[in-house]
Amino acid sequence: MRKNLKQLAELVCKWLTYPARLREAEKRLDLQRKINTDLVADVHRHATREAELRIRISESEQGDLLPRLTRAEIERLALLADTAGHVASEAGWILRHGWAAPEDGMPNRVAMERVLGRMRSVINAMYEAGDVRGRELSAWQHKFRRIMAETTNYQG
Repeated sequence: MRKNLKQLAELVCKWLTYPARLREAEKRLDLQRKINTDLVADVHRHATREAELRIRISESEQGDLLPRLTRAEIERLALLADTAGHVASEAGWILRHGWAAPEDGMPNRVAMERVLGRMRSVINAMYEAGDVRGRELSAWQHKFRRIMAETTNYQG
């Protein structure tokens, strides 16, 4: 009986001190969360500071954040990117639907020729403006033809 009373007293004591122990655990957990939050904030602060320093270095080297391109160069590069997107889109369309013409529009082959002609015009404009060198273009073109002949199955 005495043993049972002692066990009962221990249980009551634990039950009465449970909220205090729970509060202690919550305090430790809150402290750990605060430490973690502070660490994340420190990492973010350091990363932001590093980015700011990079920007300052870049500004001091370049004078501004944009590369030194003229408006005409930017325009030609934008045309190149836009036209390349149209070429990729047209190639995807042909892969899905073939070369045949849709019932109510231009044949897919003509559409591809149109966007490739636009691409060639942009490349020629870049060559004429001195953005790219003709000799280098030709060298890369011949190199790619060799690579294409070695790596493709049906290009002869």
